Amino acid sequence: MKNKSLMRLLLILIVGSVLASRSSLAQNQKRNYEIDDLIKVIRISDRVIVVRTGVTYFEAVTAIATQKGIVLIDAGNTLQLTEKYKKIIIKELGRNDFIYLINTHSHRDHTGGNQVFSAAKIIGHERSKEAMIREWNDKEAYSEILRNGIKEGTERLKNMDITTEAGKQAYYELTKYVMVQSDIGPGNNHVTTVPTITFNDNMTLALGDITVELMYFGNAHSEGDTWVYIPEEKLLFNGDVFFRNGAPNLTYFATEETSGIDEVKRWRKVLSYLLRPDRPVETIVRGHGDILNFNDLKNFSQHIAGIWNEFEKGKEIYPLSRMGNMLEKEGVDAARAEFQKLRTVDRDKYFFLERGFNVMGNKFLSPNKTAAAIELCKINVELFPQSANAYERLAETYMKVGNKELAIKNYEKSLELNPQNTNASEQIKKLREKNQGEK
Repeated sequence: MKNKSLMRLLLILIVGSVLASRSSLAQNQKRNYEIDDLIKVIRISDRVIVVRTGVTYFEAVTAIATQKGIVLIDAGNTLQLTEKYKKIIIKELGRNDFIYLINTHSHRDHTGGNQVFSAAKIIGHERSKEAMIREWNDKEAYSEILRNGIKEGTERLKNMDITTEAGKQAYYELTKYVMVQSDIGPGNNHVTTVPTITFNDNMTLALGDITVELMYFGNAHSEGDTWVYIPEEKLLFNGDVFFRNGAPNLTYFATEETSGIDEVKRWRKVLSYLLRPDRPVETIVRGHGDILNFNDLKNFSQHIAGIWNEFEKGKEIYPLSRMGNMLEKEGVDAARAEFQKLRTVDRDKYFFLERGFNVMGNKFLSPNKTAAAIELCKINVELFPQSANAYERLAETYMKVGNKELAIKNYEKSLELNPQNTNASEQIKKLREKNQGEK
């Protein structure tokens, strides 16, 4: 109770500070919602519900009612939100017999709420469990992430129209960071809760009317990604491995120096199994609660086929950690020279994966490293000129260093490539209003 009261006080102080500093235009917009209003239930079938929080990007917990108990897929980010999800699940399904919790991967936004379901048996891949222990043990690094998240979230919310989708999303993300900080801060009751059951390759749970197939997808988005397939529901859970339209999210390669060929062989094996006629997939629930379909899986498979074609040409995935180390030790000019060499002399040796640049770029957003972050984002745009995400990340980086003109220019390009990008349109509006206010 003490911890929750502290969280509420901290949130009131932060949001109050934001509202007090908002422009006169923004102050006319009043927030008429609370975090609970951003929690939604999506019913996949009579037996399956997804509970998620957010507006344009979510955290989510899925519950599957079986004859032998409720199976959960992932546990969200914060103890406080996950406690809310638990109550919603009990109300929606009319039962509370939680039997298994499956972690699709180690990342804290999927495992931070494990403790709420500690009475259930928690299942994860053995490599994912090892990564989870490492990540949770480095509490100082995580605290730094939270402090930066609260600082950036507070700045972002200023001058935003908090009644829009982008404004509500920014409020949710700031609230989430405050909640997590409260979870792990002084006097908290947080306990690192990792899988009690692990597997190496595949695992099957026979639960009466439901069969749950766990498949080790391989190292893709993280170390030890797990996919979950339920044939009776024609339902697949893909963790964070791909987005809508099958866009890959292969961030593992941003930090690991590996050719990638063994990982891709594993991916192809899992995909060939799930694309068989006798393994029908109609609905896919992504780790953040997006609802996808079979076409997204097929598109992702085609992306992986394209990667495999690069291997057949004798190429390897370029290890971005190498460029990151070069930026750290030798600077932007050395990294640009390395990139030019890769595009000319070594063009037949390596190829690139887009999402890794986002992960690497985040590591260089401290005040004295922003030139490196911008350079990585510019290289990403050069490599992937049709990617709305690449331009959006470049725009975000320019905005963080105060270059409003280039931020607007790149947000506009992102919006041109993806007219549904509500965040880009909101940020353009915000930046233009700020420019007008400074004239």
